[in-house]
Amino acid sequence: AFPAFARVISEAVSPSLAVLAAGGLVRPAPVLLVGAPGIGKTYFVTALARMLRVPLIKQDMSSTSTGASLSGLSVHWSNSSPGCVFKALAFGRPGSPPTANTVVMLDELDKAAGDPRFDVFGPLHALLEEDSSKQFEDESLPGIFFDASHIRWIGTANTTKGIPSPILSRMHVIEIEEPTS
Repeated sequence: AFPAFARVISEAVSPSLAVLAAGGLVRPAPVLLVGAPGIGKTYFVTALARMLRVPLIKQDMSSTSTGASLSGLSVHWSNSSPGCVFKALAFGRPGSPPTANTVVMLDELDKAAGDPRFDVFGPLHALLEEDSSKQFEDESLPGIFFDASHIRWIGTANTTKGIPSPILSRMHVIEIEEPTS
């Protein structure tokens, strides 16, 4: 169904499914799908989550102004609240129970910007690393650590320009070729 995504399936999806089928535990490497607009990156990730029967959290990075959408807003602010990672792991999504290996799609990662005083990418330094994500602390819940290491992180972008190199180094970058006629 997704011939342009054969490399994603063979390098990122199939190996983790093989480990799961053998009864093992696996944390798939975070993946970044890079390709032209409209070639089906978001559609592929949506179909993958449906096939895996896990919830999908879509985080539109182009409209994200701070990292708080992922890691919560610090208790120092009057409107402190948890981020989408904690909410998904603790409460689930509408119609889905809490699931440790949910798919989090960082859509339009190359368009994340916001105010330079509030780092949009900040939480990803810890969340994309297996060891640090095992003891993740949402800023709105100081002292409460939870395991976010089983999340399947998939980013989408049209280019890698604008994505900080420390984030790129934590992701398996796969170029999606445009389909031919």
